Amino acid sequence: MQPSRRQSLALLAAPLLASPAAAQGFPARPVTIVVPLGPGSASDIMARALGAALQEAWGHPVVVDNRPGASGTLGAAQVARAAPDGYTLLLAPPPSYITPMFMPNAGYDPARDLKPVSLVAYYPLVMTVNPSVPATTLREFIAWAKANPGATYGSPGPGSPLHLMAALLAKQEGLEIVQVSYRTPAQGMTDVMAGLLRFYPGPTLEVLPNVQAGRLRALAVMDPHRSAALPDVPTAAEQGFPALSASIWSMLMAPAATPAPVLASIAQAATAAARAPAFRERLTQQGAEVVGLGMAESAAFLQAEDARWRPLVRELGITIAD
Repeated sequence: MQPSRRQSLALLAAPLLASPAAAQGFPARPVTIVVPLGPGSASDIMARALGAALQEAWGHPVVVDNRPGASGTLGAAQVARAAPDGYTLLLAPPPSYITPMFMPNAGYDPARDLKPVSLVAYYPLVMTVNPSVPATTLREFIAWAKANPGATYGSPGPGSPLHLMAALLAKQEGLEIVQVSYRTPAQGMTDVMAGLLRFYPGPTLEVLPNVQAGRLRALAVMDPHRSAALPDVPTAAEQGFPALSASIWSMLMAPAATPAPVLASIAQAATAAARAPAFRERLTQQGAEVVGLGMAESAAFLQAEDARWRPLVRELGITIAD
């Protein structure tokens, strides 16, 4: 027997009527934030700060679960497959979004399987060099690199923001530079300080203490705005290179099928936490730029990142079989 029109409309409306109830009382139990990188990473530090703020706001435990591996895709794939109820979230760094562009077997499509909830904050990349490199500005470094082809730098590997930033610089300025991959960013930065490598385009969180101690020299902040943590270091744009902008960002994401009211509730809590003075002060001291974007703005940010980096990934021919 075919349902009547009234019955059909009632069936269609049922999910809509039930949706607001899905957010009522959320959360009612502990929430897990999966970090697809190891302890001590920029994403891990950001997740623990955000988790503490959300735990205080919600009155329920927020557990940070580090799931490193497969260039940031292991933990992201786990969240993409998780129950879409808001209790398993991802604090995604750039590799979780960029790596699937060149890893066909990543196990998920971030645009299809994950929903952006809030861009919490980001750490701008900073071009730094070993103090022995005779350059105090980005332009001087470019001139030196042209005169000394084969300059080496450290990065976490192909497709990482550090690699893409250096590749963009090389493409734009016609440089011959050599990437040396490390299991952790700290290893590459250590070898730059030791003089084994020449430069390091790392995030503020990592380079700040070493710049302040004189172990690295900062030439440019790769962001449209100067960093409050490095106020005397000009941006690349100020030095005539506006296209050289990149960062290690932290995007709170959820399984794509999570009900909209639950997503809205999480986004509201996350943006409120990011905009709280204590949270902002804590992260700013570490070199972060705290933004606390809402869902629509966060989605637009990811679309812009995709449009910017996907063509470069294709041009570089980066591929990972599995």
